Amino acid sequence: VGFWVLPDVSVAEVRPTQTVAGAAVALVANTSGEIFGAGLVCDWSGVLTDAVPTSTGGSCPVADLAPGRYQLRLCRSDCDLYGASSPMSFNILEKPTIASVKPSHLAQRGGETVEVDGGPFPSSGLKCLFTGAEAVNATQLSSSRITCQTPSTTTKGPATLKVSIDNGFHYIGALDVTYHTTPTLFGLDPVGASIIGGRPLKVRGRGFAYLQQMGAPLPTCDFGFDAVDAVVEDDSTLSCEAPPVSSAHTHGVDVRLGRKRYLLPKSTNLTLRRFDAIRVQKVDPPRGSAAGAYSLRLTGTGFDSEAAEASAHFRDMTNSSLCAHAPLRVVSPTEAWVDSIPSWHRAGRSEVTASNCHDDEDFQQVGAIFVYERALALLDVSPAVVDSNGGTAVMIRGVGFY
Repeated sequence: VGFWVLPDVSVAEVRPTQTVAGAAVALVANTSGEIFGAGLVCDWSGVLTDAVPTSTGGSCPVADLAPGRYQLRLCRSDCDLYGASSPMSFNILEKPTIASVKPSHLAQRGGETVEVDGGPFPSSGLKCLFTGAEAVNATQLSSSRITCQTPSTTTKGPATLKVSIDNGFHYIGALDVTYHTTPTLFGLDPVGASIIGGRPLKVRGRGFAYLQQMGAPLPTCDFGFDAVDAVVEDDSTLSCEAPPVSSAHTHGVDVRLGRKRYLLPKSTNLTLRRFDAIRVQKVDPPRGSAAGAYSLRLTGTGFDSEAAEASAHFRDMTNSSLCAHAPLRVVSPTEAWVDSIPSWHRAGRSEVTASNCHDDEDFQQVGAIFVYERALALLDVSPAVVDSNGGTAVMIRGVGFY
């Protein structure tokens, strides 16, 4: 009597080695799928699911079992009668929720770090898949949060993000994200600021508008040694304040997005010249006519001969909102001149401060007092003709005498 000898069922590996219940897995055989034939089943520690032969072995769904580790075998109908593969360890995972992603507004250039909340997430096998791009690896931050970096993409506008917990064999979730043209930086205005800090700076560029939307990453100005929040004014302008520094020097300025500090590209290097803060200690003369238009000498510390924007600031001591500016000609680190003092609205005391870069923060410092006196106006002189030998009394009439 003849009988049929069935070859061994030999499986080299299972792909993936972990996933959720119901997902399909592939069993790669050491023998061909044709030899396996029909009637295959997968044995999940005693729970069977139907399997189908494939060109590389077989495929079956994960049994509907509680999360945990199980022994997996591939069998012909009856594992005890017709042979089974050696058991392999398999990890059935709890299906995570994919709740939210931050930021959800992304730059097309890629390289931004996003965080996905949900879970529970395993510690390995994580990937992110963005519309129009290849999948990228993800990292577990906690059981409820993972992180990944966005790939570059040509996609613009609405897109989706999916997550895999089994090394990219299956993807779950579909979070909405939006791709935008990557912002680019063009320049900085002004290019100088006092070491005191606080001067408003304007970063010029394009593509900033989307950063105002809910879910967009927050921009910051990065000065290398400190970072401060930036405000989006419009599509071409960001504003931020220069932080204080300890000494005069020139440093770079970058703009970064989000908590992970994604660096925006620049068409040119952005640099900020930091100037010493001027301390005006004395003015000479200490008083003069409110009509202005005469010279005033300032002495103190911090004057910079290379400062193209150096200026003096006159502030009314009674009403600080009344002020005037005048160009400053620097002679040395301790001396500068106002060649034409501004006229004043009335007689009274004013405080004189100065800045190497027309920085309002410098102008708010303590300065020297200059007294404006009432301007003289001559109306009449009598007599109109006097003896050339002198000795003639003359009466002058006018206003502003004191």
